[in-house]
Amino acid sequence: MDGEFLVVKKYSNRRLYDTTRSQHITLEELARLVRGGAVVKVIDATTGADLTRQVLTQAILDQQSPLTLIPVELLHAILKYQGTIYQAAFSSFLGMVMKQFLATGKMWERQIAKMLAGMTRTGEAPQLASPPARSGAAEPNVESADGAGEPPPGAERSDIQGVREQLRSLLGRLGDKG
Repeated sequence: MDGEFLVVKKYSNRRLYDTTRSQHITLEELARLVRGGAVVKVIDATTGADLTRQVLTQAILDQQSPLTLIPVELLHAILKYQGTIYQAAFSSFLGMVMKQFLATGKMWERQIAKMLAGMTRTGEAPQLASPPARSGAAEPNVESADGAGEPPPGAERSDIQGVREQLRSLLGRLGDKG
């Protein structure tokens, strides 16, 4: 794991100990910490072995309807590639997909914040037109997840107009996937 993380020790009696706050925590509290943005590393108190995957998996499975989040196709792929020579490549692929998902989420957060800030200034309510029909023409260049790249056409008109055009473009792309 990169950067700062919360170290949690797991004892043989299945108890978890938060070394930062110097107190025992439940699996539910650990899940709540992660949902709040904490990055945790769980280690075996006796051997020092990294138990993060096992404990986080257990935290997921202990929730009420945990597996509705995971597509059945992904579960099949995990079972299919587990223990094969493809396991490392599959794990790496899932890691890259997750990083892209998080970066895209951050991009959306920035764009929505810009849109809301613009609405506050102008008192204007957001209005999105239906997605445009796709033609053979090149698609507009939407800002990349890391904030680099050229702004979409029309972004200079106003923040709200630029966000609208990006949303229309994305909605159009999503409409073609189904």
